[in-house]
Amino acid sequence: MSESTCDFSGRVVIVTGANGNLGSAVARAYAEAGARLVLVGRRQERVAEALPELAGRDTVWLAPSTDLTDEVAVLRLTDSLALELKHKGINVNCVMPGTIDTPDNRSAMPTADHSRWVAPESIARVFLFLASDAAQALHGVHIPVYGLS
Repeated sequence: MSESTCDFSGRVVIVTGANGNLGSAVARAYAEAGARLVLVGRRQERVAEALPELAGRDTVWLAPSTDLTDEVAVLRLTDSLALELKHKGINVNCVMPGTIDTPDNRSAMPTADHSRWVAPESIARVFLFLASDAAQALHGVHIPVYGLS
């Protein structure tokens, strides 16, 4: 992606699961790109603990505790919001990661081939693309990011 597609100044980005390994990588990537953030997690205090460098900024809002762990509900929400908001210039898409290369996953699956897993930072770049001008024609897509797994 070119540098211009990574400028999110003046944009608001909602990051769900912001206190997890992937969500925190996504939040950091958008913050570095200049976005204003709404950070969502099951427990607001855990979001603040996971992202202390972001939690105090005036460009970051910690949303009330919200649980969005039901994948089917997230897919339907993506479809519904994309249909409703695309004519207002708002893109709504989602990413469906495979096994993410995190310390917790490595600990839980020590004999697995970790080289086949996807790093949270790689998945974060997919999120950046989906929210960039380069993806302006994409509405309501569900992008699988499985790496080599």
